[in-house]
Amino acid sequence: MENFDKKGGLDDKLWGSKKEKSGGLVFYTGADEKNVKVKKGKLILTIRKDSASGKYLYTSGRIFTKQYFRYGKFEIKAKLPVTAGVWPALWFKANSGPACVGEIDLVEYIGCMKAEKMNVNVHLWGTFGGKKNNHKQYPRSVAVNISNYHIYTLEMLRGKLVFKVDGKVVYEVKKGDIEYWPFDETSYRLMIALSYGGTWAGSCGLADNSLPQSIKVDYVKYYRLKEECND
Repeated sequence: MENFDKKGGLDDKLWGSKKEKSGGLVFYTGADEKNVKVKKGKLILTIRKDSASGKYLYTSGRIFTKQYFRYGKFEIKAKLPVTAGVWPALWFKANSGPACVGEIDLVEYIGCMKAEKMNVNVHLWGTFGGKKNNHKQYPRSVAVNISNYHIYTLEMLRGKLVFKVDGKVVYEVKKGDIEYWPFDETSYRLMIALSYGGTWAGSCGLADNSLPQSIKVDYVKYYRLKEECND
């Protein structure tokens, strides 16, 4: 899908970006090269202590696939920062659709987590369980040092999600394991984001003196799986 070897930056046929505030203290600057660039075959998203518009102390990068995917396998080779306050994530956002939508977090980390740990997670958002504006999550802590390169894999199957690190299954969620299963009802896009601070990620303090910090992605691969090719 993408080896990040295109001269001149991101392939805008594959990737999009948007200028907006993050869930932390960061302003995402869209495709600004100071925060989003391709160099020597790597995608680099960087958080910096600066000001985009006078309102925000930090700027950073976030990109997403323009295409949505319902089933298939994603492989992402990446290394992520682990300093206090950072909030790197490789996750999948639902297209609009059902009253309850899912969120899939393939990699999520904040500085409060124990050394060499990260989370994988599945969220439910919306109307389910007889409640509106409901939210539930089903996280799993995984032992891995995300500051080194690893291959993170998500298999989106009918009725099942499989999470892997370097080919080893670390989490599996099946229809029936959770209160509601929205993952066969709509499609999802990959989000690669680096935020900083805020109520959650900043709850154990910040480390401004360690900035800038970066996510580095070697490649993103997508495969259609044989059993899903009729969808």
